[in-house]
Amino acid sequence: SGLLIGIGESYEERVESLFALRRVARAYHGIQELIIQNFRAKPDTAMRGMPDADLDELVATVAVARHIMGPAGNLQAPPNLVDGEYARLIGAGIDDWGGVSPVTIDHVNPEKPWPRLDELAAQSAAAGFELRERLCAYPEFVQRG
Repeated sequence: SGLLIGIGESYEERVESLFALRRVARAYHGIQELIIQNFRAKPDTAMRGMPDADLDELVATVAVARHIMGPAGNLQAPPNLVDGEYARLIGAGIDDWGGVSPVTIDHVNPEKPWPRLDELAAQSAAAGFELRERLCAYPEFVQRG
């Protein structure tokens, strides 16, 4: 699950959504990750004239999501939408870059190519993390059945 920010919602609505997601996660243990994504305007959509979501708002939303979801929550943000500002997202609390691929495009944002894996690995390592492959289902969800 997740939040798409910058589509006209208020700060209060973002926080209310995060608390609702936390309630669901705690009650049913079925939310593997929260994807916090910044809106990017697309030419042939109703919101084509809207500005893209601000990076500072994305970072702040990730930080608030980390506090609300706690250390056990898995937070993801797409690295191709932040113009190389990886350290800011890591510092705010993400622990997953999502489905970064050297062989496929981002089908939602094809105009924004994925960062090179060696660059993302170096930036992750600089923050004390190891970039590694993962399944589309986290191990704890596979083991739990």
